[in-house]
Amino acid sequence: MDDLSEFDWGGSGHLAKEVDGETVWSGSVMACLYFDKRINHRNAYNDFPCRVTFRPGELEIAYNYDGSLRASEHPDMVYRGKENGPGHYYLWNGRNGAGKGNARMHLAKANVLEGSWEEDGLRGMWMVILRRG
Repeated sequence: MDDLSEFDWGGSGHLAKEVDGETVWSGSVMACLYFDKRINHRNAYNDFPCRVTFRPGELEIAYNYDGSLRASEHPDMVYRGKENGPGHYYLWNGRNGAGKGNARMHLAKANVLEGSWEEDGLRGMWMVILRRG
């Protein structure tokens, strides 16, 4: 996708904010579930705040463990990576992919990213609804 800021993402009025060549969805929310039986189903979450940033050929998803969206340059967790096909991304957490987690995400709908993740021996599914802040 060349310029994500041009889209109205399904007519929802959730236009992204363009900042210095980045398309930022600062009001996004994510849902996560775990496949591992060791994790209680109560650990799954819905509508957890996150910030999604698209750069040419790249995707970044950032959030804070407490669910806040502090105006911070250093969020608690960042998954980032490269586009490896139109609308398909492979992400790592930590600096330069040095973290213990990875995720595969794709644009499933105009304003929805879906995919799977693996971190510290756990696995699950992930969905992010793109919303402007």
